[in-house]
Amino acid sequence: MIESDRGKLHFIINIVFFAVVAALCYLALRLFALCVPFLIAFLIASLIEPVVGFLCRRLRLRRRSVVSFLCVFALLGLIGWGLWALVSRLLYELNSLAAVLPEFVASFTERCTGYWESLKRSFGALPDGMSGLVSSAVSSLVERLPGLAVDLSVWALGFATAFASGLPGALIVSVVTVVAAIFISGDLHRIKAFVYLQIPDRLRTVLFETREFLFSTVFRMLRAYALIITLTFVELSVGFAIIGVRYPIVFGLVVALIDILPVLGVGTVLIPWAVGALFAGEYALAMSLALLYLVITGVRQMVEPNIVGRQIGLDPLVSLICFYVGWKTLGFAGIFLFPVAFLLLKHLRELGYVRLWNSPHKKVRR
Repeated sequence: MIESDRGKLHFIINIVFFAVVAALCYLALRLFALCVPFLIAFLIASLIEPVVGFLCRRLRLRRRSVVSFLCVFALLGLIGWGLWALVSRLLYELNSLAAVLPEFVASFTERCTGYWESLKRSFGALPDGMSGLVSSAVSSLVERLPGLAVDLSVWALGFATAFASGLPGALIVSVVTVVAAIFISGDLHRIKAFVYLQIPDRLRTVLFETREFLFSTVFRMLRAYALIITLTFVELSVGFAIIGVRYPIVFGLVVALIDILPVLGVGTVLIPWAVGALFAGEYALAMSLALLYLVITGVRQMVEPNIVGRQIGLDPLVSLICFYVGWKTLGFAGIFLFPVAFLLLKHLRELGYVRLWNSPHKKVRR
């Protein structure tokens, strides 16, 4: 076979390979929703397996199903109690916030208008064109605030309606997940052995490497950042409560969620808030917000290396591409799934199982 034909064949094989991978990924995404309850059930069974095994040995029980039943409900009861307490408080604050939101926006608009009138004298020293531009921009912003309150109210109503309509489906999924977790926990070893026998020999090494990487590296990284996000939420909620900000849990949760998003952080909210409070003459609030931002940043700088430990980083450009593509394809979940998937591909490539790209350290002819 001549060199040109070999190159064409290699190109066709690569195209077919990527097409098959894309088709499998698309099919997996379509089937993923159907498998979610059972995947969660398998995860729950794996989490409680050490406790189930310990109780069976200590109590000398041969029927694992009874111990599995008790452990599953104990774990879910503990998680459910915590979520119920958090969600109840969150809904209470959201309800209170929705009741006073129009009044709050009107008061804030009046305050901004009065402050703007007091600043017009400063803009009088600017050129006429610049003064008119700044005046028009601020006036437009002030006029949009009441409309923003209406938009937020409509969004909250739509969210509550969608949440209520999704409760029956969520209840069915929850029941299926709990029952599946009990069954899987009762026969976990047999299920693992059955799955092991279905895997071809040539794929077992790759799958075991994948599992080892996910559990030992990626999951620890995700758990570490989940702890950091939780710590940020607690710091924000406690800080807002000490400062005297109304609805501290709601605002703490919102800012913590913004902190998750790429590029953004707590400073995206706290710094403009502090600057606005400073311009409005609320110096105590401005100083408190600035101090809260410094405390959160300092605690993160001290805690993050200890929690995360050895960083598993991606190139900033690759991270940005993963975040963007994940957001566009899978929404919020894609922000986490795509970087993890790329880390896994990178790990498998380093082991020699896949070769999807060439290393840049090799000399390239120009």
